Amino acid sequence: FNTTNPLGNSATVLKDGIGNNILSVTSGEETEDKRWNLNLNVNLKHNFDSSGKELSVDADFAKYSAEANSNYPLLLQTGGPVQGFAVSPFLSVQDRTFEVYSIKADYRQLFSKNLFFEAGIKNSVVKNENDIIFFVTNGGINFYDTSRSNNFIYTENINAAYFNFRKSFTKWVLQAGLRAEQTIGDGEQKATGEKFKRNYTQFFPSFTVTHAVSKTDKLIF
Repeated sequence: FNTTNPLGNSATVLKDGIGNNILSVTSGEETEDKRWNLNLNVNLKHNFDSSGKELSVDADFAKYSAEANSNYPLLLQTGGPVQGFAVSPFLSVQDRTFEVYSIKADYRQLFSKNLFFEAGIKNSVVKNENDIIFFVTNGGINFYDTSRSNNFIYTENINAAYFNFRKSFTKWVLQAGLRAEQTIGDGEQKATGEKFKRNYTQFFPSFTVTHAVSKTDKLIF
């Protein structure tokens, strides 16, 4: 958990042809930023017997949150015969949350000295929410700014499964496998009501051949 208070100011001065000030603009930013992170992990590993059968399960949770309250004062000063000041600040409140949930299981088995098999499944959910609210201050009253404010929420669910075989010979190793992955995504812009969805499945086959040319050199195809 941490809190920061950065302060930034900038000034711009416009002059006429003889060097008189026409307009000066002074702007600043005051931000209070709060962040906190949380990570949790649980792991379970079980060996069924001494023959090489193994099952492992992992569950993870992570959450990252940030809150930023910003003030953007704007000071206008006119030059020449008429002097005037105009203060037109606006404020913003930003809440950002990022959450990850995942669980996976992997099974490995050594059938013989030269034959190995492994397979696994995984499910993960990611949720990202970015809520930004802007206010324009006029006469000491904060007015909600619809042109800048927005709340965007996106959720993504990934389901995956894989298997892999590896067979060893005297100077050759053959390895083949397949991974399937389904992605489901939902997004929404709260300010406009715009929504989008996506749902697709991908397959990633793999095949590798390794040849031991000598004790130190290998060819991989």
